[in-house]
Amino acid sequence: MVYIFLLFLSLFLSLPNPSFAQADLISQYQNDYQFELDQYQKLYQDYLEKKQVNQKYNTINTEKELIQSTKSSLSSRNQLLLNYLRYLRVKIDSFKIMEPQSTQTIQNQLSQQETWLESQKLAINQLSDLPQIQTWAKNFKTQYVQIQKSMYSALIQHDVNLQLQIIEYLKDLTDVIKNDSIALQESNQWFISFPQQFEISQNYLQTAGTYYQKNQTGNRFQNFYPESKKELERSRTILKNLNSDLKSIITKFLN
Repeated sequence: MVYIFLLFLSLFLSLPNPSFAQADLISQYQNDYQFELDQYQKLYQDYLEKKQVNQKYNTINTEKELIQSTKSSLSSRNQLLLNYLRYLRVKIDSFKIMEPQSTQTIQNQLSQQETWLESQKLAINQLSDLPQIQTWAKNFKTQYVQIQKSMYSALIQHDVNLQLQIIEYLKDLTDVIKNDSIALQESNQWFISFPQQFEISQNYLQTAGTYYQKNQTGNRFQNFYPESKKELERSRTILKNLNSDLKSIITKFLN
């Protein structure tokens, strides 16, 4: 039992925890996003009510109120997206070491979208009538395709990096067990399929990463996330099974 405890303790202590500054930023951006989400939901509901009133009465005052409500809602949505992109950009630093180049590329894309959203704060504030709002909304719809691509790419890459890190830990744990002569002698047959399973898992992760590399065309987002998610889940299932096998080996031969 002591052997098992020390083994898992050493594995746990080797996990790369984010720096305090990084952890603080992740928490801050996550809180900022949640706060703005609550604000946006309230403002969007107000926009729907103002829109309904203006459709019913269609006066100068109702249109003026609708314009102001629309601008407030757009401004809040803009900030909501900005906060979420910041959160993702910092979050995917956690296991960046596994695929630094791909991760950095996505972080650069997120930064570009953040810059664009920052520039829209003044643009939204300067909107003065419904035709201008409609023109802005049309331009936003085009840009939003790339924003969604960056967001989903970050989610996929973070999961890929995390699972690649887990593979390394499972390999390390396997080596530790193999270095125990008694355990190796009795459990060697359990490890026969491990290399192949690790390779299959990595192939699933590689496939998952290819989906977000495809270019988006037109004004409609082509959602690649569900297909990537399937590959990620296939890999995750393999890793869970390998982890379960290792626990069984430890319990059976090293307890």
